[in-house]
Amino acid sequence: MSLRAVNLNLIPVLRALLRYQSISDAAEAVHLSQPTVSVALARLRETLGDPLLVRVGRKMELTQRARDLIKPVEDACDALEAVLMAPEFNPSLAVRTFSIATSDHMSALLGPPLIAALARQSPRITVHFMGYTADMGVRHRLGEVDLTIMPRQVIELFGYQELRIKHLFREDFVDVIGPSHKLAGKPRVTGLEAALYPRAIFAPTVQLREIFGQAYGIPGATDGTFGSQPSIAAKFDQLMPLLMMAALGDMIVTIPRYLALRLQAFFGLRIIGESVPPIDVCLTWSPILETDPAHRWFRTLLAEIATSEVRSICLQDEWPESMSTQIDRREIFALERERLK
Repeated sequence: MSLRAVNLNLIPVLRALLRYQSISDAAEAVHLSQPTVSVALARLRETLGDPLLVRVGRKMELTQRARDLIKPVEDACDALEAVLMAPEFNPSLAVRTFSIATSDHMSALLGPPLIAALARQSPRITVHFMGYTADMGVRHRLGEVDLTIMPRQVIELFGYQELRIKHLFREDFVDVIGPSHKLAGKPRVTGLEAALYPRAIFAPTVQLREIFGQAYGIPGATDGTFGSQPSIAAKFDQLMPLLMMAALGDMIVTIPRYLALRLQAFFGLRIIGESVPPIDVCLTWSPILETDPAHRWFRTLLAEIATSEVRSICLQDEWPESMSTQIDRREIFALERERLK
């Protein structure tokens, strides 16, 4: 018999009749009147070709056909309720891997606090940080990649209007030198002085080269800021190696400010100026994953950690006295502090 030929509103009534073997008790259980349940029983008898409940002495008893239906009806109702019930998510018991497509420097900045938080709250959840690929937009759109963290300019390049976007923070990019650089001893470095020295820059190899270059300000001085175009000595398709180039070499490198501030003491870095105005860093996900409770929990946690990390950098009490600027850093961080309140 096809389901289309059955009034499915009768199923809860059948379940109650099989449980209680009483029209009055079944009516109370399903919050219907006794006459309504009596009518439903008559329809069930007609549909199933069996009386289901028969009087034996002073009691109503289930027929053999009704007894055979008890388990399948209970199983069917439980399964249907499970389908309709909102899924529950318990982070402490969850076993899942979440993938995050982002730059290597963002993985380095957010990876440690995120993994530490997961170890406390959900020790069986694994995070897979992955780099950008040419097919990232399509994979992300289909929900094959859980989240991306990238500049808004790059997100807009994908052209997928349905992607969900959450602003995380604004970040600008700075020119950095290491302790062995010839300019390290100067109290202030001008743009003209910096233009005389070779640079290592970020130059991605994927098809997003042009927009990545705009987003990350590469190279930082081709707009005439320093009076002449600097010499490019090395190119990298990842940002983290630039830290080592600055720390161990004699080149100027351009890296994200928050990364420079977080690691400047460890690498002995010095910020000598800004290269481009700030960019908007955003978290994105597919609408396919919008209502998944586990995904909602994870992206909320990630956004909170990103905000916390930026706040800890923005609100530090002492700023390096060696920093010189072409764009007022206090204005940039004042805006970000205001947004984080």
